Amino acid sequence: MTFGEIFDTRYFPQTRIEKTKETIVREASLYRKWLQPVLSALPLKSISPIHLEKIKSQMRSAGLSARSQEYALALARQIFNHARRHNIFRGDNPVLGVKIPRADNARLRFLTPDEAAVLLEKLQEIDQTAYEMALLGLHMGLRASEIFKLRWNDIDIDLGTVTIKDSKSGSTGFAYMTNTIRNMLSRKDIGAPDDLIFPMPLTGGIRREVPRTFKQTVDALGFNAGKVDRRDKIVFHTLRHSFASWLVQGGESIYTVKDRLRHKTLNMAVRYAHLGLENQKKTAGVIESFFRTGWNGKEANKKTG
Repeated sequence: MTFGEIFDTRYFPQTRIEKTKETIVREASLYRKWLQPVLSALPLKSISPIHLEKIKSQMRSAGLSARSQEYALALARQIFNHARRHNIFRGDNPVLGVKIPRADNARLRFLTPDEAAVLLEKLQEIDQTAYEMALLGLHMGLRASEIFKLRWNDIDIDLGTVTIKDSKSGSTGFAYMTNTIRNMLSRKDIGAPDDLIFPMPLTGGIRREVPRTFKQTVDALGFNAGKVDRRDKIVFHTLRHSFASWLVQGGESIYTVKDRLRHKTLNMAVRYAHLGLENQKKTAGVIESFFRTGWNGKEANKKTG
């Protein structure tokens, strides 16, 4: 089968069922503009890294960002992986032979506790579901996709734990409730064990997008006014970022942040390290104090410091 046949008859029909509207539109556009002209007529087995390098070069010449090039190559990789999973293609994924452009796309902005309180208060006034989802993001660091999939059998209110199945990291993990979350979930009408906690209003299926009221509320509060760089803008994922930032500012180590965010490696948590600067300064003070007073709290020998 050709790359185009796989995309049209296998990959994209499944994408339209499983992914968000935003992702569907982005993948269709990337395929039509960049992948299709180069790859659509080629059998999968004849596609090599040189074809993908050509796409990358064309995108770069057109002035597209590293992030856009990364998205396009990720789409190609997913199409090959889809073909392999369905035994349509048995070779190596050629995308693995291409150096992927990497963009610094890390969110820089996080909410202060006061900003979070204002946002939550406003959400509660207009949309209880958006409010409860935002609470889970801020208090437990849950991703939107994890919230969408939560079922009542994932919740243990007595233990204060939430089981996160099929997370982005590909493994099952646990998140821990604050008293606020425990009280919020206790007040909800508990459904059957396999029922979704936040189903789609009409169909009852799994949500694919955060309620629009979230963005509308953020805009109404002016949090994104004058912000051009997307890394500076408040989006739903900012709630998870805020959760991690608050942990570090509260004195928790990046190792704790890694565990609480359920990251596979420490690299993702390292971005928060600078927020613990004040705590690092305090530890320097502790060492200084020790040299001044010694073990027994008495003035130490001046030669030690």
